[in-house]
Amino acid sequence: MIRITMIALLLFAALRAASAEAASEKPWLASCGGFHFVRTHFSPPEIYVTSIGVRNSNVEGTVTIERLIVRDTLGNVLSESEPAVGVAHPENTDYPVGSPARDFTTVPAGQARYIRTLHFPWGLNAVPGPAGVGNFLTIEVTLSTDGKRDLVTVTSSRSSRERQGAGTSTSPFFETAEHSRDSSTCIRVD
Repeated sequence: MIRITMIALLLFAALRAASAEAASEKPWLASCGGFHFVRTHFSPPEIYVTSIGVRNSNVEGTVTIERLIVRDTLGNVLSESEPAVGVAHPENTDYPVGSPARDFTTVPAGQARYIRTLHFPWGLNAVPGPAGVGNFLTIEVTLSTDGKRDLVTVTSSRSSRERQGAGTSTSPFFETAEHSRDSSTCIRVD
């Protein structure tokens, strides 16, 4: 009887370990709050943007950002990217051409990547839609790793900066002085 109990315990432990390993390979969703809007009644106007950061603290193992969805206040999809089906994530143009940090698809071990809402098609303009729909965005990030999930952190950082320029081809918009910043950890939704 003791032998049967020992075999059952060993089988249970092996199944539990296999289940934990399979769970670490399964993609998971992080939900982040943010905003992206322009206040034109200030002089100079201000642009409010959100950065989504992914930090991979694994010593070995890559994190893959499999899907990225940005929804406006009303739940409408403003942007959806999923490289596996041929829709690339926007590039982080804060880095020079050729820098691996421009690619928001993978985060190697010990590194971090971020993307800002101004890297999306609307750029330094307000998000498309009626006034106010950029005031409370939901940004959903689907990730996977061949490392440990608990060593991956997804954060949301919001900032406001002065927006200069006329928004024309000869005088495009550009950012200047930062006025405020805050941040929070995104919620893991399993």
